[in-house]
Amino acid sequence: MTRNLIISVLVSLDGYIADEQGSVLALERFYRDHLPAGVVDWRVPPDFDTVLVGKNTYKCYYHSLLNMTQKEVIVFSHTPLAGLGANMRCFSGDVISLITQLRANEGKNIWLFGGGDLIDQVVCGDLVDQISHLAPQFD
Repeated sequence: MTRNLIISVLVSLDGYIADEQGSVLALERFYRDHLPAGVVDWRVPPDFDTVLVGKNTYKCYYHSLLNMTQKEVIVFSHTPLAGLGANMRCFSGDVISLITQLRANEGKNIWLFGGGDLIDQVVCGDLVDQISHLAPQFD
């Protein structure tokens, strides 16, 4: 199975993905409050086993990432991070090289869930296979 790189990003109509402090929580709250009926979760793609996040995304979504015990979570940071769960590791090297290496290994899809700098690097490196979007999931 080919491992695709899927990205998810919240973006406002005026092009922002975070506030002045780097937090996406207010934007996420707005989107969540205005989701169409029937949409359960707009950002989580199916069939992935690896999650890539930047340091700020890690800080905002720490508890959710910690609960993904069956997924490998790779946090991109140039400084060491405290409190990494058993399923997490910190990475400070080249983004493109790591993704190329991950794709060469057996596994499911790879999900890049923020931040902007990481997304910019993978888009410029022509590595994005899919952009996660709203998809209704009815009970």
